[in-house]
Amino acid sequence: MAERPPRRVLITGAATGAGLALARALSVRGDTVLMVGRQAERLRAAADELGARAVPWNITRDPETLLAITAPLDHLIHAASRQAPAVDWAQADAEAVFAVGAIAPARLARAFATQADPAVGPGVLFVVSPLARQAAPDQALAAAAQAALLSLAGSLAGALAPVRVNALIAVEGAAVATLGLRALDDTTLTGKVLSPKP
Repeated sequence: MAERPPRRVLITGAATGAGLALARALSVRGDTVLMVGRQAERLRAAADELGARAVPWNITRDPETLLAITAPLDHLIHAASRQAPAVDWAQADAEAVFAVGAIAPARLARAFATQADPAVGPGVLFVVSPLARQAAPDQALAAAAQAALLSLAGSLAGALAPVRVNALIAVEGAAVATLGLRALDDTTLTGKVLSPKP
């Protein structure tokens, strides 16, 4: 069996949580990881630890510019999110949460698909909070944005072919990395929602 060549993977929201867990797993196996995030100092510290490249960036900006400075890419992982006020939120809060949690990842995925090389089996992975599938009255805005992202993942799976698009319900621990790597490596997977729980 031929050895799998290293891949170049861009991860948004890579300085913490699921994004960091995936960055660590990809780095350990020898992939080139480009870690994207808004908190430059924390991002650089994490990237230095993993031997990855830090790319301080607000993902609501032009996606083509981000891809131009990180190309070529084989895979794209979106793990960025934005905190929302629990109850008393204004329109500006809603716009910011949806911009980071749904609109920006969709724009970035579409831009990535236009330059991806079909020969490498390119994949997009949206990391989605469990809030997308739960009633969360005290986190209604964040839950709505995550539900929108989950819906977008399903729609984009057909629209961006041959680029594969999957979603991963984020959980704590090793399951995030295990399922995330599977989503990127298994070229038969597209339009799927991966979760450690049924």
